[in-house]
Amino acid sequence: TVLVAQNKIVHWKIVPNGDDNHASGSWTQVNTDHAIYDSHSLHSGNNIVITSATAGLYHLTGHIRMGNREANRLLVGIYEGGTGGTILAQTETVGSNRTGVYQCAEVNLLYRASASDSLGLYVYHDYGSDIGVVGSTQGHESWFEGYRISA
Repeated sequence: TVLVAQNKIVHWKIVPNGDDNHASGSWTQVNTDHAIYDSHSLHSGNNIVITSATAGLYHLTGHIRMGNREANRLLVGIYEGGTGGTILAQTETVGSNRTGVYQCAEVNLLYRASASDSLGLYVYHDYGSDIGVVGSTQGHESWFEGYRISA
């Protein structure tokens, strides 16, 4: 049946459990410490670690919502191998360094993941002081999700 096939699709959605502060002017990893979905137990720390059984072509999405701040530049990226690793994709939104706005950015990509790839969600902003990435265990604020399209 269709339901049985869907249960075999590799998929995850990991989110910050609560607000997660990030310094201005450098790429930092988002604390994705809560798994909403994790079909094949790939969530390890703040990363998704691909196994030989789950390697393949993936659709990945990273979404960031910042807490009551708007930076001149807000970038979200998905890295393989952590900070200093390979940035797979990033996107940027621009603003005007003010409060009263919950600035968002989202990145989507197709990626052929290999065994032992460690994927994580990262953020960069230039606000001038820390800004919190808004988190929620319900998964509607900030998230990193992916699903395998083919082996």
